[in-house]
Amino acid sequence: MHSMKRSKALLIAFLGAALITNAQSSTAAGSQASSLDGNFLMNHFTRALKLAKVEQEVEDFNSMKKLDRSLDRRYIVMPLTRAFDPPVGNIAHNHIQFGDKISMPKSLFKMIMKQHIEPPWQFEIEVINRVGDCEEKDPEDGDAEEEEEEEEEEEREKEEELSTSKLQWPLKKLYCSLLDIRAPENYIFLPGWMMKSLGLRPRDVVRMRHFVLPQGTMAKLQPHHSDFLKLTNHRAVLESELRHYSSLTTGSTIAFRYRKKKYFFDVVEVMSDGKIQDAICVQDCNVAADFVEPLDVVKKKKKAAKKDNQDQC
Repeated sequence: MHSMKRSKALLIAFLGAALITNAQSSTAAGSQASSLDGNFLMNHFTRALKLAKVEQEVEDFNSMKKLDRSLDRRYIVMPLTRAFDPPVGNIAHNHIQFGDKISMPKSLFKMIMKQHIEPPWQFEIEVINRVGDCEEKDPEDGDAEEEEEEEEEEEREKEEELSTSKLQWPLKKLYCSLLDIRAPENYIFLPGWMMKSLGLRPRDVVRMRHFVLPQGTMAKLQPHHSDFLKLTNHRAVLESELRHYSSLTTGSTIAFRYRKKKYFFDVVEVMSDGKIQDAICVQDCNVAADFVEPLDVVKKKKKAAKKDNQDQC
């Protein structure tokens, strides 16, 4: 009920501000500008109304689950930004985009504590509704855009490499763990790679539930660059960086930065006690890593084979 009041209040305030802006623009620019501003206002109103409806649907669902003491929730997703970066000394500092930790509401954490659930606290995220940008971008979203601009060249390289992979995108499910409990009620904030892996846009809706993953024993990874395997201590580097991941999901692409360079890996296969799994827990586990031929090598071989075939013709 309180959420509905807040949504209505925000909607009324937004509409009032937009009407004032529209009136001022109409006076200054004449009838043509007024028509354009009217369309702009209507688009804003439609987006705001859509978001208010989504927020209320999520609130209603979660209210029922809270009464049942269930750890099954629906959340509106947003991207993690620098604002969520933990202070120096925290293991996740400077690694929020290179791990599987998310920001979630305090209410879910309280429920976990009340039920005396032992860590690691891991959760399954499943896409249920692609609403996608039903509201104009908020000013605080600027940090995420800035991060994307800074790494634009690397991201383009990543996308090009992913096009050579046989993995199916987007994924239906991913698994995550807790970063902090600063997210507002009914919202969660995810690392960029998780948003992309699930094909999510800001303000899409997901289902999230507590999930106990099998303890991992083996992970088969495909590096995107053979440069990684040329590192003299590449297995030690991988082991160190995997500390920022609590789980590995088959079909996902994980990343980390080492000595100012980003490395990407496709998770080809994961196992627990000799059995193939969709996902495994790697937190506090002794997981053996097996590497398959890097994507850049595969790509070069394909090009060479294609050239040989053309020469023979």
